[in-house]
Amino acid sequence: MPWLSGITADEMEQLQHKFVMCRFEPGDTVFSQGDAADKWYVLLQGTLLVTVGSDASSEHKLCRLSSIPAN
Repeated sequence: MPWLSGITADEMEQLQHKFVMCRFEPGDTVFSQGDAADKWYVLLQGTLLVTVGSDASSEHKLCRLSSIPAN
């Protein structure tokens, strides 16, 4: 990941134990409004739709996030 290119090897070693790979299926909820902010997500592949609302009838689409293609 290019945005990690500026960290030292020692910093990378400390960070690698904190990252966990999670895979989601289309339509899965990653997190919901009001959830504790106890994780940091990095979108490596795919597209994520960001919405607000308590159910499908009140859902409002805020934006669509897409991963950056690898070089």
